[in-house]
Amino acid sequence: MYFESLLDAVLGERQIFHIIECPVCGLEEIYYEHCVTKRLIGRACRNCNFVQKFENRKSEASLKPNSGCTLKLDHFPYLKNRKA
Repeated sequence: MYFESLLDAVLGERQIFHIIECPVCGLEEIYYEHCVTKRLIGRACRNCNFVQKFENRKSEASLKPNSGCTLKLDHFPYLKNRKA
């Protein structure tokens, strides 16, 4: 249940695009696409508790390395008062 909530918060509306073997744990790593636009939006492994949101790229000229997922604390209010 927690992992589904995390996927909802990070990736939003999605559907499965492709499933591969996770290079870390060997179980399923799932690639997701947006339901309407059919653009790849991220990947996740439930066993590793890993979620990565892909950058929304406008053109091939603006490609840059993906820094991974950025979470906003608004989605996780219990983390706001937590010290790093």
